[in-house]
Amino acid sequence: MDNVKAKTVICQLISLLPIDVHQRLLFDHYTKKLTTMKAIMLFINAQLKQWSSYGEMEIALRAEPKLQQLLQLESISGSQLSRKLDQIPTELLEWMFQHLASQTQQRACHQGQSGKLHIIDSSSIRLPLQLGSWAKMSNKSSGVKMHLRLVVTAPDKLFPDAMIPSSLNVGDRAGPLNWSSPRMRFM
Repeated sequence: MDNVKAKTVICQLISLLPIDVHQRLLFDHYTKKLTTMKAIMLFINAQLKQWSSYGEMEIALRAEPKLQQLLQLESISGSQLSRKLDQIPTELLEWMFQHLASQTQQRACHQGQSGKLHIIDSSSIRLPLQLGSWAKMSNKSSGVKMHLRLVVTAPDKLFPDAMIPSSLNVGDRAGPLNWSSPRMRFM
C-alpha cells in the first residue's frame, strides 16, 4: 500500500461512516465534553497525522481550529483521552469496520467492478508498554498488526475486504495465510 497514501484510503472510508460527532451514545450518558464519537474521530485523526502520544494529541487539538470546530472541542487533556480510550467498546469499533466493509462492497458491486484485484497489506500500530502489555513483543516494544485484504476496483478506489488482527511478532506473510480462498470474509 506504499503507492496509495493511507490518508486517502482512511479518508474515503471515514466519509462512509454513519458518524455524527455530536451524537451521544448510551455509554455517553454522563459525559460532558468528550463523547465516544468525538474520541473516535480524534483518534482516527491522530493515526492519520501520526501523533504519537496523548500529549501530542492535546497540543495538536489546541493548534487546529478546524478540528476544534468539527468536534466542538477546544481542548482536552491526555488523561481524559486515556480514560475515554479505555471506555470505548471494541464491539463498536468492530461494527464500524464491518459497516464500512459492507458499504464499500455494495458500492463496488453496483459499479460491477468488485474483485478486480486483491492486495494484502500489514500495518503496525505501536502501543505504549503500560497499555500494551497484552501485546508485548519485547522489553522495549508492544503493539498490534492489522493484516488487511484490500480490493482495488479502480486506480483511485480501494476498500478493505477482510482483516486479521495479530500481535507484532506475527510475520507479514504468516497473517494472511488464512485467506486461501478469495470468497472468505474474515470480519
